[in-house]
Amino acid sequence: ARRVEALGDGADAELLRRAYLAVAMVHRFGMSLGRNHLAALLDCPEADIDARILEPLGHSLIPAGPVAIRTRHPVVAHAVSSLLASDDGQRDAMVIDLLKSLPGGSVADNSVFHQPSELIRRVRQQGPLAPLTLNRFFEAGEDAATNDQLFWYDRGRVDVDFSRWEAALHHFDRALWRRPGDSQQRHHNAAVHAYRARCLLNLNRRKEALAATEEGLRLSSQDAALLRLREKLGGRPPRRDGGGPGGRRGGGGQRRGGPRE
Repeated sequence: ARRVEALGDGADAELLRRAYLAVAMVHRFGMSLGRNHLAALLDCPEADIDARILEPLGHSLIPAGPVAIRTRHPVVAHAVSSLLASDDGQRDAMVIDLLKSLPGGSVADNSVFHQPSELIRRVRQQGPLAPLTLNRFFEAGEDAATNDQLFWYDRGRVDVDFSRWEAALHHFDRALWRRPGDSQQRHHNAAVHAYRARCLLNLNRRKEALAATEEGLRLSSQDAALLRLREKLGGRPPRRDGGGPGGRRGGGGQRRGGPRE
C-alpha cells in the first residue's frame, strides 16, 4: 500500500500505476508478464522499461528471467490489484488491455503469460462473468489465439450455451489439434468432436454429425457421450461381446468432461 501511495502525481505516475497493475493482474495467478508485452500495453519502447518502470518502482517489480517481470509474490500481486483497480469494471478493462496487447506466439518459459486462455480461464474461476464481459474478453484475445486450442474450445462452449450453433461450430473447428499426439490432446479432440456433432445435429446436418461422432470415438472409444450420440444418430450398433466400444466393458464409458479449466 505504501508503494502505491508513494507513486504520487508525478509525470509518470499514471504510467507506473498502469504498469504495476498490469504485472500484478497476471502475477496474482502465478504468471509473469513479458517485457515486450508490457511495452506494447504501455506504448513504451521495451528498451525504456528498466529506466521508466522498474527503477522508479524500486523492488516492487522484479525481473522474472531475462524476458519477463513479476511482483515480489502472488499475494502481493493480489493486494496491489485490489488497490489499483478497486471495482470489477477497472479490473475487466485491464484484462481486456492485457489480451489486446498480447504478442502471441510461443515462449521458452511457460510461466510467462502468452496464451489468452491462460488469463481468461483464471479470471472466470474467480466468479461468474456477465455474458457481455466474457464476450469482450474473447474478442480482445482472438488475435493472439491462433495456436490456443483451449481458447476456441471455451468460446465454442459459450456459444453452445446460447444456441449459437454456426458460431460454435466455427470455433470448435479451430479448437482441434491438427495432429493430436499425447492422450491429453486426443481426449481434447474427442470432446471437441462431441460438441461439433451436437452443433451439426442442431443445424440438421445429421450425416456430418455422425462423421464427427465417429471421429471422436476413434480418438476415445469409450466416451459415454459420444456413444450416446452415435446411438441417437443411427450409427453402427455397439458390439455386445464386451470387446469393443460400447460393449460390456466399454459401454459405461468415461464421462466426458472436456479439457480441464
